[in-house]
Amino acid sequence: MKKIILTTVLLLSLGLTASCGWTKPKEQESGSIKLGIIFPLTGTSANLGNSAKNAILMALDDLPKEQRKKIAVVFEDGGHDGPMTVTAYQKMKEIDKIDVLAIFGAPGTMAVAPLVVADKIPLLAMAPTIDNPKDFYNVWFTAKAQAQPLYQETSKRGYKKVALLSSQVDSVLKIRDTLRDFIKNDPSMSLVYDQSVMPNEMSFQTEVAKIKQTEPDIIIANFMPAQYIPFGTRAKEQGLDKPTCLTTGTVEGAGDPKVLEGLFPDNFYTVQYATPEFTKAFQERYNIPPLAGAACMYDIVQIVAKATASGKSIDQFVQEIKNYSGAMGVFSYSPERHSLETKALLKTIKGGKFTTYEEEEPAD
Repeated sequence: MKKIILTTVLLLSLGLTASCGWTKPKEQESGSIKLGIIFPLTGTSANLGNSAKNAILMALDDLPKEQRKKIAVVFEDGGHDGPMTVTAYQKMKEIDKIDVLAIFGAPGTMAVAPLVVADKIPLLAMAPTIDNPKDFYNVWFTAKAQAQPLYQETSKRGYKKVALLSSQVDSVLKIRDTLRDFIKNDPSMSLVYDQSVMPNEMSFQTEVAKIKQTEPDIIIANFMPAQYIPFGTRAKEQGLDKPTCLTTGTVEGAGDPKVLEGLFPDNFYTVQYATPEFTKAFQERYNIPPLAGAACMYDIVQIVAKATASGKSIDQFVQEIKNYSGAMGVFSYSPERHSLETKALLKTIKGGKFTTYEEEEPAD
């Protein structure tokens, strides 16, 4: 009878471990804190989520042995979707009994934030363009920091007539509004087209035809990941061949970079800064470069582990961060924004790869 019970428990344990996505090393079993991480492993942003997962595993392996013993990590698929993220969080709270939560993406963060406040669970989120959050710590740059390098590159190239097309998603529209302000305050530039579409728009026939009529110097395509290839395909079919600003690192979740480069041969966009050292180590380990958000998730895991090892609460440790050196470079906590202030990096799709636009210091 004992053997039967033991076998049943073992099988159940293996089933639960498999549902979490990876088998936790034995060293983590006695962890004194449990970190839950929700990110997209399915859907249009799955490749961003898988890159983040690799960064998380790398962060755990890079911890000193004593710190590694003090943290256990479980993760769930949030699909870059609010309701799906809420379901994942409820499972983590009720079954996994997490102590701290990390979320990849703004839609899931905004859906879960009120719940974690009520449950008194600290939340560190990679929530693009959500400025001054009250309910969680945002580990991301401001909409201004994200948009300014895009505007500066557009100005540097001497483009005057700008066409701006955006998805009707809060985080995307925040970037649109910031870019609008930069362009409207520049007397040498004008917005010849400025419209928005639903995030499920995939045809773009009408929009491309109207943009073409305005004869812009550059197109700013400010979309959700799944929309870039349909827009680029339609633009190519209708003979709209213009330099394209792809706005944010979400384009790295849009598909094969070779396909994207074929559709947008002259392109640039911004992502959160990642150090050359982190990028090199990630590349050597996985034989692919890290995508947008990977460095952020790496640093979140390391911060939670170090906070636990220090004996301080997550709140105290995060709020005391000053000139922290991590995968995202050097950053500090901003009490005004309730965020960890990071920088932007200008990138491009070239040679079939997502790569740094210029070998320069990151933009302030």
